Amino acid sequence: MDANEVLGMLETALDEHDDERVKELCRTLAADIRLGATEVPERTGQKLLGLLKANLCFEDLATLGAALSRAHPEHHRIRRLYAQGLIDSGQLDQALDLLQGVVGHPEVSGDELLEAWGLTGRVHKQSYVDSPAEAETKARWLQAAVDAYSRGWSGDVRSPYHGINIVALLARAERDGISLETDHDLSSLAAEILDGVENRIDDGAAGLWDYVIGMEAALALGESDEAVRWAERYVEKGLAAKKGEFEFASTLRQLQEVWAVDPDSPFGSAVLPMLEAVVPDKGLRSEDGSGSVQVDTRAISQMASPETSRRLERVFGDDSFVTTRWLTMLGKRLDAIGCVTTLTGKGIGTGFLVPGSKLSAHLEDGWYFVTNCHVVTDDEEWIAEAPANEKPSRPDEVEVSFEILFSEGPPAFKIAEVVWTSRPHELDVSVLRLEGPVYEGRIEPYPAKRDLADPGTRPRLY
Repeated sequence: MDANEVLGMLETALDEHDDERVKELCRTLAADIRLGATEVPERTGQKLLGLLKANLCFEDLATLGAALSRAHPEHHRIRRLYAQGLIDSGQLDQALDLLQGVVGHPEVSGDELLEAWGLTGRVHKQSYVDSPAEAETKARWLQAAVDAYSRGWSGDVRSPYHGINIVALLARAERDGISLETDHDLSSLAAEILDGVENRIDDGAAGLWDYVIGMEAALALGESDEAVRWAERYVEKGLAAKKGEFEFASTLRQLQEVWAVDPDSPFGSAVLPMLEAVVPDKGLRSEDGSGSVQVDTRAISQMASPETSRRLERVFGDDSFVTTRWLTMLGKRLDAIGCVTTLTGKGIGTGFLVPGSKLSAHLEDGWYFVTNCHVVTDDEEWIAEAPANEKPSRPDEVEVSFEILFSEGPPAFKIAEVVWTSRPHELDVSVLRLEGPVYEGRIEPYPAKRDLADPGTRPRLY
């Protein structure tokens, strides 16, 4: 198994959210490395591990990292990425042993040493929040975490990441009534860090993490409104750059576990749902990459609260802010979205219900299901012409279900008739009439827009 080929296959599997394929590739490559059947160059190895980290595949990161760490025992970045996988898959003791070897190595680079001390702090911090022991008993972990992060904020070394973690831990110690041995002052340190972030923004040198650091510093200074604004800019920047899954998940964990943010507070009610909406498996991102939208109903409920509706905003790409009233409307519109499946239950597409009168004056009253021709059609000539791997299904080969409208045991509707269809190279639309009544009064109709948007403006359809 060639390492560069595996890298390409892993990128594809991650893009397609094919978790089983990712696991298979990592296990197979790890076994080949252990057997000596495959040699993975150091740079390729760190690219593989970096991809897994960025996509939150921590168990796979630990699996492949173990093999690569043995193959390259002196490559500190590989060992550090392996430690990241161990930490986020719950293997804290093993991660700490590995990191102690890195921080104690005489030839480790300054950057890697900082990263290793940061992860060492993370191990102790995680031990503190995870332990069921009394606060006084676990205080040694909090002290050890502050000591580790302080290695990155002392003398001429001023790592904002390490500094803001010290701030968060000092705030947690104050809240839990724990006395720590440290020269750091919570407010002074937070103000110094915030000033540094603002300077980097002014100089055009700020990265995505700087907006998280600004948010936490403002939170420590009691400036909750300012902290919300930092969070909004953070999510905006991450989404616009099409990155941030690792960052968003880490930030959500930090706010919930270390800061213990109250979800009903002005800051918590604005920021926690916003982050939950952009973290995989938490809200508006598809878990399997199929293009479906999965909604955590508790997150939607929280977004719809009066306090959150006044405060929460989201940014998608370069679009303007969208309020939670927009997101609440999205939740209602989801009722009309149906999943098209084969008779064996395999999902092949989606569509939505529209009142017939909105589509044409010639259609009788009632609901019609609009989907793509490449999903369902009765155009036998097109079915015959379509490539073997792109053939649409016939109406008697599929069913439609509405999983949001019926969260438990949604009934499946058969297709009574294809009212109208247009081939993929034309409009790629099929209008279907479903068998049985479709719940008048339970679904909010979609308004129909008669004027088509100008394609030159790159319109976005939600």
